[in-house]
Amino acid sequence: MTDEDGARRRELLDGEAGEVFRRVLDEGVLALDDPRLGADHPQSAPVALLQDLGLLRRDDAVGGWVAVDPTSVQPGVVAPLGREAVELLHESAAWAESFASLAQSFRRTPHRSDALTEIRGLPGINRFLESVVDDAESELLTAQPAGPRRARALEKAHDRDMRALRRGVTMRTLYQHTARRSN
Repeated sequence: MTDEDGARRRELLDGEAGEVFRRVLDEGVLALDDPRLGADHPQSAPVALLQDLGLLRRDDAVGGWVAVDPTSVQPGVVAPLGREAVELLHESAAWAESFASLAQSFRRTPHRSDALTEIRGLPGINRFLESVVDDAESELLTAQPAGPRRARALEKAHDRDMRALRRGVTMRTLYQHTARRSN
């Protein structure tokens, strides 16, 4: 089932199929000759979904379809989604590790065409700093620009630097005189 199919089926369950389920609860049974079971009936899709999910079970003793406790059906629907989510998280982490490894190699290798990499814009600079600090294994050498920094920027830098220090990374920073006066 695709994500789109899953979302469409859940919306149907939250809407029309849920209404049909509640009516079957009120009526006690959906008779085998009920028109809603016919392919041409407007509520055939909601009924088919309830049957497919196991929320309606055929009971020949009562001559029709009866409602099933949703708590007994839920694990069969939700657990596979949870497993899929865990697999996607693992795959996402594996991709992140692959990119991190390549990024480390890139940063450690001198580039023949340019001795410097220019990073423009505050968002790009912050992403680069996050990446470099998070990848640091033993030591960081930094130089702070001139002028004071905003409290919010200092807070982000503090959190980022503390993560590195907790991992055992040593840090050395060169400050320009004006950078020492940040609030």
